[in-house]
Order: sequence, then structure tokens, then C-alpha cells
Amino acid sequence: MAATLASPIVVEAAEPYGRNKHVGPIPVGREERLNSPDWVTEAVATSVYLTIEATVERAVILTKLEVRVESQSRRPPGNLVAPPDSGIYARPMAPEEARTFRVDLGQARPTPQQDEGVPGFPYSVSHLDPERFRIRAFLDRPGDVTWRVEIHWRCNGESGVVVADNEGRPFRLVRTLPAR
Repeated sequence: MAATLASPIVVEAAEPYGRNKHVGPIPVGREERLNSPDWVTEAVATSVYLTIEATVERAVILTKLEVRVESQSRRPPGNLVAPPDSGIYARPMAPEEARTFRVDLGQARPTPQQDEGVPGFPYSVSHLDPERFRIRAFLDRPGDVTWRVEIHWRCNGESGVVVADNEGRPFRLVRTLPAR
């Protein structure tokens, strides 16, 4: 697949309920704690919200979402502490505003599946009409998974992939509790 140098879409990603467990030694200073890469979401599931908008005057076709697992291991030891208050909280979108897909990160090849009533790909976006997605990622057993979302697009005879992540780092989900 050929990718252009400049993507015709921009993707904003937010994980509004993340950062509730720290893995490894806790940094001493407030700023170091706030910016530590060792904050993880410790839960059975997490939601990542994507807003995808075209940066060109014509429509861009979104052909698929893929989840790329970067690492998968047993759950790490962690410290259950609250992250320092940054004063900035991402607000989740209302469910009716986002197309919800779910993905089991414990699968050998995690594939996002749309919720009932949500149409499948392709979707079309423009600079006046963005799309909003909710990726509900879960683990069915204890583990530690880092992952990113790849958005495949097509526009004007070209195609490419934009990667959505947590500000340059992969999303991370840690499940410590066994299934009931």
C-alpha cells in the first residue's frame, strides 16, 4: 500500500479514564509523576475515543481500523496510586456521538468488531463532517498489553495509514484480576 507524505486526515485520540495505576518506582516530584510513561489503565477494559477529520477539501474514505498489539505479557507489579491532578481531563463523547467497536486484546490477532447497529467500513470524512469512534478494548484474563490503532484511508487514488496512540506512546491496558 502506498502512503503519501502528507496524510489527508488528522486523528485525535483520547483515553479519558486511563492512568490509574503506576508500574515501577513512583517518581518523587509532581512534574515527574505527572509526565511518567509508567501510568497505565488497570481494568478489565478501557475506551479510546478517536475523532477523524479530513484536512483536504474533498472526501476521504476510511477503509478500516486495525489494532496493532506491540507487546503482550503477564501483568506487571504495580503501585495503586492516583496520578497527580493535571487540571486537564479528557471528556468522553456521548455514546450516540461515537461509532463503537470492541476488540479483545488477548486474541492472537485482535480485530475490532462494530457493535450491533453500527455499520461496517468504509466511512467517509470531510473537513466539515468528521467521524467519531469509540474503541472499547478489553482483556478476558490477566495481562499487560500495549497497542495502537491504525486507520486506513483512501483519497484521490492514493492510500495510507495513520497511527493513533497516546501522545507518541502506545495505549496500555493492564488487567490484574482473574475472570470470575
